[in-house]
Amino acid sequence: MIAAFQAQPQVNVRQFIAQYRFAPYGLGEVALELLLAVFIKYFGDELVYKTHPHEPGEISIQSFNQIELLVNQPEPFAQFEKRTLDDVHLTVLRELYALFSSTPLAVGALPRLRDVVLLLKHWFAQLPKIARAEDGYDDPQTKQFIQCLKKLDHAGPFDFLFQQLPAVWGYAADERFDEAVRQKLLHGVQVCREQLEQRLEQVEQAIFEGLLPLFHVTGNTFDDLADAIQCWYNALHVHQRDSTAAWQTPASKALLTHLKDTQHLRQVIYEDLPGSNNFGLGKVADWNTDNIKVYLRKVKEGLDTLQKYATLVAPPIVEVENGECYPTAGRTQMKVIYENQEELQIHVKIPPNATEVWVSYHGDPTAPNAQRQKLTADTLLSMVHEGVATAQMVAVDGEGNFSSIYTLQLQAKTWVDDRDAYEWKIPNPKDSKDCRVIFRAIADKLLKTQKVSKAEMLELLQQLIQEYQ
Repeated sequence: MIAAFQAQPQVNVRQFIAQYRFAPYGLGEVALELLLAVFIKYFGDELVYKTHPHEPGEISIQSFNQIELLVNQPEPFAQFEKRTLDDVHLTVLRELYALFSSTPLAVGALPRLRDVVLLLKHWFAQLPKIARAEDGYDDPQTKQFIQCLKKLDHAGPFDFLFQQLPAVWGYAADERFDEAVRQKLLHGVQVCREQLEQRLEQVEQAIFEGLLPLFHVTGNTFDDLADAIQCWYNALHVHQRDSTAAWQTPASKALLTHLKDTQHLRQVIYEDLPGSNNFGLGKVADWNTDNIKVYLRKVKEGLDTLQKYATLVAPPIVEVENGECYPTAGRTQMKVIYENQEELQIHVKIPPNATEVWVSYHGDPTAPNAQRQKLTADTLLSMVHEGVATAQMVAVDGEGNFSSIYTLQLQAKTWVDDRDAYEWKIPNPKDSKDCRVIFRAIADKLLKTQKVSKAEMLELLQQLIQEYQ
């Protein structure tokens, strides 16, 4: 049977069944079905089944039910055709299999057409949607490659691999499928595979780079962007953060909701923000088209809206004497490092367009139940002498509008470094003033760590005084 088929290009299915149903073979239905199954399995991809021989295409036999119908109800013109895969075709199969499979072929094994097509189909289906959106690519061949894969289910394995797919790179059906065609096909497929697999990363990078100027980022890392967004949010006035305000737009509401926390920024800018109801674009990986410009435009619209309604009240004016000042977070915070608590002076002045300044040592001074100090004139703040390390303040105008919250943090200069378990480190004093501060810092550290009691400390100091008199 096998030898007979190898010697002729076509076999009529009805005649084939009749030949083995009657003498001298006399096979029953089950035996005929098994015989046909072995026949189909043996020839594999070399076998083409058609019910209409003169029409294009082929029928894939994938279940035993189809074999039962072939034995019991064969179509009158149905036939098997022999398809011979030459060395070039087989090389293409092997290389495509190696390109898309994580499992290497056994030594001497040949991949089947159907197996290679299934590998391509599975690989394409696993790609994020944005990678399968053909309008995101400039290369026309990449676009055609994607279109070809989207129509994969409507083509036979042989036609797809050796007709439709090579056509992407200029192969015509009447051409000879030779080594030059093979090289062009495999090179093109490999290039397209790399482009599709890198597409999501490229889109995310384009979004990242587009956000940098919108938030005035000076660096070029994700941490730089996160810091800039945090500074932007912290600088917003309390009324700007009110997402229920009538002037808020869908874009500005989305920014307020999703950018107040930058801990998981990648998820925020690639999933949560574009996928929010107010943006309506979906996660970046799930985009069906290139929405980079649309996304960045929505972010800019939201930022512009919030900027339009920025506070009209300037923040409190803070001047420091005898302390080192370090403005942070968009100049809405300032850290002050001082050497001598008694000499440190903090002047709080009311800005020209405000009538008073509210100060709280326990949180937001604008909160309804906040314990606040109201300053109606320029004031020397007494927070240091009260033992308070942080103060938050806002300027208020006559209509009850607030400035952005200004946070002042105080920190005593470290004179005794006790991070080492075996030794303390102190700076080299410049003058008698530094000596006094260092003596005081050492004494405070000894008392705090309970190295000596207060009484013992006084006794030690008296002994030192007597020694130097």
